[in-house]
Amino acid sequence: MDKPAASRSKKEKTSQQQSPAKGRVGKRKPGSQRGTSPRSASPTPIIGIGASAGGLEALEQFFRSLRADTGYAFVVVQHLSPDFPSMMDELLGRHSRMRISQITSGMEVEPNVIYLRPARQALLVRDGRLLLEDEDTNTHFSLPIDGFLKSLAQDRGKDAIGIILSGTGSDGSAGAAFIRDSGGTVLVQEPASARFESMPRTIVERNLASAIASPIGLAEYVHRLSEGRALPGDDDDTEDGTPLDPETIILRLLQRRCGTDFGYYKMSTVGRRIRRRAEMARMSDLADYVAMLRKAPEELDLLTKDLLIGVTEFFRDPEAFEALRENALAPLAAALGSADQFRVWIPGCATGEEAYSIAIVLNEVARRAGVELNAKIFATDIFSPALEIAGRGVYDHESLAHLPDDLVQRYFDINGNRYQVKPSLRRLVVFSNHNLLKDPPFTRMDLISCRNLLIYFNEVAQ
Repeated sequence: MDKPAASRSKKEKTSQQQSPAKGRVGKRKPGSQRGTSPRSASPTPIIGIGASAGGLEALEQFFRSLRADTGYAFVVVQHLSPDFPSMMDELLGRHSRMRISQITSGMEVEPNVIYLRPARQALLVRDGRLLLEDEDTNTHFSLPIDGFLKSLAQDRGKDAIGIILSGTGSDGSAGAAFIRDSGGTVLVQEPASARFESMPRTIVERNLASAIASPIGLAEYVHRLSEGRALPGDDDDTEDGTPLDPETIILRLLQRRCGTDFGYYKMSTVGRRIRRRAEMARMSDLADYVAMLRKAPEELDLLTKDLLIGVTEFFRDPEAFEALRENALAPLAAALGSADQFRVWIPGCATGEEAYSIAIVLNEVARRAGVELNAKIFATDIFSPALEIAGRGVYDHESLAHLPDDLVQRYFDINGNRYQVKPSLRRLVVFSNHNLLKDPPFTRMDLISCRNLLIYFNEVAQ
């Protein structure tokens, strides 16, 4: 175990500074200190970079476009083959004037240095030191990018910065979520510019990116951050020099946080719920609430939850379900048992009550016609917590109080005051995350129910 920096002898320090490092060696700025930024005495800011297949090209473009004096330490975590020696230091040394160092456990980060993770080693950062551990050989999958970014978020909080470049799979997405939730910054390579887009696209689709650009554009974003300037879109107070009203600023903050453009929702409803959250936070002025949202991303999550949870219940508007059964499904009863699967799409399914209600109606029509139901219901929403409730299919007594007893007995298992959707009904429904306004629609549908969705949209979205 390394001694604390304060207790090291002068001889130890001199030895470390003079030890050879692979790659190009750059001059340290006058007055800079080990482990601290040349701009201040605060800990050296660290940028974690995750890359996999196709990542070398992106790394070369990024570092070639990057100044050598940003004050950041760059920790590169790439998927490496343990069977071949890495030449990453030599290759990157051709594109950057920064010093390049292979990581040894316990080393303290310095500004303007590129650090490379060795193969078969899990990498963590703690109190500004890089720590290596042997990877767990008992697991089939190694996710070194996730592991490092998670530790970076825990170590640096809102100052954590992660960059995701080209690669296959989804390594980095969980770590990016930790950085985002800590208030940090996640930069992502534009998927179209990546040789392998899976890793960056996963970040984009999960709405974890603070900014998206080509590797050259990402370098410019790092320059902006190093100079204390905001990323594009971070300064939402004006547009073309004209001050924006607080509600518009809040909508933009929400879109960056959760990826949903609430500008397509009815502003009367959105405005009412924003003011309600502000009052709960004891903010009488929306401008003060904007300031709070900028500093407290968890409040943005609570506001998002308020905006996205819709009013729904089993068989809401019973006459609508009766019309569906009698006028649409009963005449098709024979087709419900045919070899061609009857397909239903329910966008905006919220916590699942409407999806299960339509599943019950389909079952009842097929049962009365004496056919074996062959159907699948695709129920989608953009709010993951609501989908989790829907997927569990557990509801309280009040939710089913108005249902006929025979339907409750036929389709729910009762446990005290909790009602669990029976497996035979649950198997009919597939719940998934989907944004109707930007994701491709489901195809070859026999029935689409938008009743829980369109009522919240403005005329343009409808």
